[in-house]
Amino acid sequence: MKTCNSLLCLITAVVSITFYSPAFGKDDCGISAETFKRASNEERRGILQRSVRGGDACLPQLETLLALTSKGPHADYEDVLSAIASGGTEKAAALLRDEIYEKRKVDSRLAINALANMGRIGLKHLTTISEKKELAFTKALMPFISPTPEAVKAREAVALITDPAAAGDLAALLNTWVRPFAWKALSVIKAPGYEAQALALWQDRSIWREDRAYALGYLLAVDRPRYLPLLRKELQDFDAEVARLVRGDREPLAVGSRAYPADDREELLIVLLYLGGDAVAVPSLTAFVDSRIWDRQYRGQVRERDIFPAVLALGLSHAPAAAPQLLRLLREDILVDPRIDGLDRLIRDEHPSWPQLRQYERNNRGFPISAAAAVALAELGDRSAIPALQEAAGRNPDIRGVFEGAIAQLRKCAHVKEMCGGIAGIVCCPGLECNYGGTYPDAGGICRK
Repeated sequence: MKTCNSLLCLITAVVSITFYSPAFGKDDCGISAETFKRASNEERRGILQRSVRGGDACLPQLETLLALTSKGPHADYEDVLSAIASGGTEKAAALLRDEIYEKRKVDSRLAINALANMGRIGLKHLTTISEKKELAFTKALMPFISPTPEAVKAREAVALITDPAAAGDLAALLNTWVRPFAWKALSVIKAPGYEAQALALWQDRSIWREDRAYALGYLLAVDRPRYLPLLRKELQDFDAEVARLVRGDREPLAVGSRAYPADDREELLIVLLYLGGDAVAVPSLTAFVDSRIWDRQYRGQVRERDIFPAVLALGLSHAPAAAPQLLRLLREDILVDPRIDGLDRLIRDEHPSWPQLRQYERNNRGFPISAAAAVALAELGDRSAIPALQEAAGRNPDIRGVFEGAIAQLRKCAHVKEMCGGIAGIVCCPGLECNYGGTYPDAGGICRK
């Protein structure tokens, strides 16, 4: 056997081992496509963890795994995206940016959300993507300029930023179309310094209700004791207006009152929805539901569609005190008008896990209030409501899916220190509460005792 005694021989041997061993070279990040395919789930996690430690040098192999895992299962694809985002480098962010435009059989939202997980580094790319526009056409073939699908998703992903270092960059977006999502992110981060701007928005009733809600959500997140009186004042005015209508008072409003109380009433209800509900509003909402002034049989001054945001906001409050009212509505056989301004947009943008309520309208005569109560009970997270929901499903076979969906959501619960809330509406198991990271509708948190 030939021995290696010279320095040149030793160097040659080391190079050979380094560049031609299966453990190195193409696989020196521990990422071989074939090895990854054959690996167990635990082994795959180990491979991806080694790739994170390998830094930018492992990105080409991770790019190969994106193509491999995009064909399914998608959980593996998301794991690869997370590994890339964990790198925290500009090259990693650029790879995720490019992945968004790859023609894959997966939703580009996954790569976009991975960019959001990179914090300030990812935000720069999300901002650029959010500005992309394209020519679109109405049903009547009228042309208009619209954000691209990726731009819309990038705007929404801004709300997922949790990096405190990104606060200044988020603030720079407050005067753009991305502002609702920037306010959400600033609320989660609880970044101080933008209170005056948020307060000015809240006090301006001429702007979109969503903007007012997000501004108030930010104020409550950064200093709830200081700014809660803003919401309490609105609720007091709401209570006074409901009491006036219950009395049947048709006299002119007092000097200094708002000229359009009905608009104010609906405004507050929609604000509460976009705010994500609030426990302090439960007494006012309960009194409004109990008043029945919204019921069409009373022909009052209240538009019956106002009952929708009231019921849904009760569920979003996550307050146990809301349960009795919602259970009573679950037994109601009342049809109400579902055409409330912005409700479809709210569900699409803020609560994609909710059913499209309008599709359950019965013969164009109205929507069952019991179905709205079912959605609210699922948000409330009270599993003791399951028997009542099962009974309601039996009484309403044509909209059974709404009740069964609520039951399924309630049966999925998170344990201590597990994620709760979020777009999926994950509830905590009995005896636990969700410590939310924000006040907006799809805020996430951690379950705790």
